[in-house]
Amino acid sequence: MTVQVKDLVPTKILEPAPIVQYECKVASAIIDKITIFNPSAASVVVEITLNTVADSLLLPGVLMKKTLQPGEPYTCPEISGHGMVTGDQITTGTSAQVVIMRVSGREIS
Repeated sequence: MTVQVKDLVPTKILEPAPIVQYECKVASAIIDKITIFNPSAASVVVEITLNTVADSLLLPGVLMKKTLQPGEPYTCPEISGHGMVTGDQITTGTSAQVVIMRVSGREIS
């Protein structure tokens, strides 16, 4: 078994439309920390979803919907610590293309 600590999603500005930011392509992964930050002068809504291979249309994996105030950072404790298996995805969407995000974790193969 090999454990690799890495940026699952390197620092980036999130897109407004829902988009897959990370897909687990190894046996498993663990989300250690997700940090989001709103550098703009207006409030922004951010939604982060952990879509698992076990999810269905009836059970969407929405874990967090947060309104970030201007200048507010947030570390997403709702998601940190979750495990992922092959095919699981982290998806995000925002109300404006200004939010900065970084996800760190471990991939296990």
